[in-house]
Amino acid sequence: MRGRAKSGFLSKLKAASTTAAMADLAFLLLIFFMAATNTETPKSVEVELPVGKTQGAEQESIFVSITRDEQLYYEGEKISPDALKSKLGFQTNKEKVIALTGDRNVSYRKISQIINMLKDEGFLKVVFLAQEREK
Repeated sequence: MRGRAKSGFLSKLKAASTTAAMADLAFLLLIFFMAATNTETPKSVEVELPVGKTQGAEQESIFVSITRDEQLYYEGEKISPDALKSKLGFQTNKEKVIALTGDRNVSYRKISQIINMLKDEGFLKVVFLAQEREK
């Protein structure tokens, strides 16, 4: 009897309790990450976005918007190009992502000027916001 392997109620109970604990842990982690994630939208600037393949913008992004009449907005506030350059110059974390939102009718020239300004100020991580394509 001593050499027999344990195969009975206790071995089945231990296996069932281990998988139940793992499932609980997975759900707790899922709830934690859903509660901790913050998806921030651009600050109340109305632009008509171009259509394209979309991906999520990074957390802690700096939002820069260009309206149809080529007005600049920094974090939802209207700003001049010189003031934008000044605000970007005061940013200590150059690793932050710039989320650039441009109206679909804005000229490439204006967007190119903003991208060059961002590059000159040391911001190399730029994402473009667009509407998702209809399937």
